[in-house]
Amino acid sequence: MRFARPALLITIAGLLSGCGAQFLEEISDSRVPRYCGEPVKLFTTFVVQAKNISWANRRGENGIALSVTIDLLFENSAKWPLALSNSGNGIVYSIEYTLQGENGSIYSPAETGGGARETPADKKPAAREKPGERKKEKLIDVHHLIKPQEPVEGKLIFEVPRGNYVLSIERKFEGKPVPGNREDHLSTCKISSSDFSAPLRSKSRGVFGVY
Repeated sequence: MRFARPALLITIAGLLSGCGAQFLEEISDSRVPRYCGEPVKLFTTFVVQAKNISWANRRGENGIALSVTIDLLFENSAKWPLALSNSGNGIVYSIEYTLQGENGSIYSPAETGGGARETPADKKPAAREKPGERKKEKLIDVHHLIKPQEPVEGKLIFEVPRGNYVLSIERKFEGKPVPGNREDHLSTCKISSSDFSAPLRSKSRGVFGVY
């Protein structure tokens, strides 16, 4: 039995270790969230992108506090209308938004609006209008059916110290995380401590951001 030369073994081992390192690096990179200013897939059937992120002082319940406002654009990539709260199989989910800081601190939004508006999953249908009564404007929230090619805007406001954060948008059922594939119920992206307005992507379809 012939044995490979030591130099050859070292070369092969080096190549294998290099491939292994590159493979591990690709795996780890696939889990790193993109910046929220880029298109990111959401719940498999949506695409979300922050069209604007701004830091400013805001007067809240506890006085004036530094806040970050995240203006989002939700787009339905399916061929039929869908709501953020509903996967299409009849189960209505609640939507939870959180910001996680570099030190591990987790924050809930001080305010939500538009397509990101949080409302009870078991909300009652609107009452019928009385004759002569002015028609009330329908509020858009997470239960709003988003039609294909008709993006819906949403707003999140967090009162947090200026810094770098990861924004998580998660579907939950009765307040608990949903089992199954991660990308079906959870999406994350990063925001920066700097003010910026994110350029919206073009209308051409392509490969969207990582989950």
